[in-house]
Amino acid sequence: MKNSGFETTVTYSSNTSIFRWDLSLNATFSVNEVTALGTVGDLPISKGEFMTGVGNATRTDIGHPLGAYYGYIYDHVIRDQADLNALNAAASAASGGTVTEYQVNALPGDRVWKDTDGNGYINADDRTFIGNPSPKWQYGAVFNAFFKSFDFQLLLHGVAGVDAVNGSLYWWEGMSKPFNQTATVLTRWRQEGDVTDIPRAGQNSGANLNFSTWYVEKGDYLRVKNISLGYNLPQNLFNTFEKFRVYVSIQNALTLTKYSGFDPEISSTSPNDNNNYIFQRGIDMYQRPNPRIMRLGVQLTF
Repeated sequence: MKNSGFETTVTYSSNTSIFRWDLSLNATFSVNEVTALGTVGDLPISKGEFMTGVGNATRTDIGHPLGAYYGYIYDHVIRDQADLNALNAAASAASGGTVTEYQVNALPGDRVWKDTDGNGYINADDRTFIGNPSPKWQYGAVFNAFFKSFDFQLLLHGVAGVDAVNGSLYWWEGMSKPFNQTATVLTRWRQEGDVTDIPRAGQNSGANLNFSTWYVEKGDYLRVKNISLGYNLPQNLFNTFEKFRVYVSIQNALTLTKYSGFDPEISSTSPNDNNNYIFQRGIDMYQRPNPRIMRLGVQLTF
C-alpha cells in the first residue's frame, strides 16, 4: 500500500519578565491506498462481520483504503404495500420478468437498499464502498503558560475525514432481540402509510440489519486531552524541599463530535488481534469510552 501526505508543525513562544507562553500546532494529512494484495488473482479481502448475519463490514481492494467499509446504501423504509408493489414491478420490468422482487423477502416497514449497479433490483452486487476508517487529518495543539508562580497547560487532539462503524446500533436500535432499545425506536414504522427512517420491529425483519450506511457515521472529533493548572509555593515556606508544587488536572475534559456512540476514538473490535486490528479498524462494539480523570496532586522536589 501507499501512504501519501504531509506533516507540519508550527511553534511560537513569547517571554517577558513575569509572563511567558508558548504554542505548538501540528497537523498531518495522509491518504492510504492499497496497491497490491498478494491474494490469488488479487481477490479482495473481506472481513469485519461484527455480528452473525450482518455480513462483512470491510473490503480491502486495490485502489481503495485498507479495510474500507463496504456495504449497502440505505434508500428508505417501505411505506406500504403499494410502495412495495411499485418496487417489485420495476424490478420485473428491468429483468424481463426473471426477477419478481426488488429486494428478497422485503415487506412493508422494511429497509430497502439503493440499486447501485442499475439492474433494477437488489443483490450482493449492489454493495459498494461506504466509508473510510483512516483519518485524512490528524491535528493537535499544546499551549503552555507561566505567570509568576502559576503554570498552565492545555492539550488538544483531533481527527477529521474519517468514518466509524457504530456496531452498537445492532443492539440499541436493531429491534431484533427482546432487549431494551433506545428511545429512537419509538418513531419506528408501525402501520401502512407511516413515513419514517426506523423500520418495523421483529426478530426476522427482512434485511434490516445487513451491513449498510445505517451503521456508518462520521468519526471526526476534537478532544481536550488535558488541562492542568499548578502553583509553586514559595521556597522559604518549606526549607526541606527544593520545589513544592500543587496542581489540579483533568484528562479527557471535553469531546466535540457528531458521533452517536460512547466514544469516537475507536481502535478495533479486538485491538490485541493483529488480523482484526488491520481489517476491522473503526468498528465500535460498545467499546469502553476513555474516562474523564480529575486529579489533585502535590509534586515535591528534594
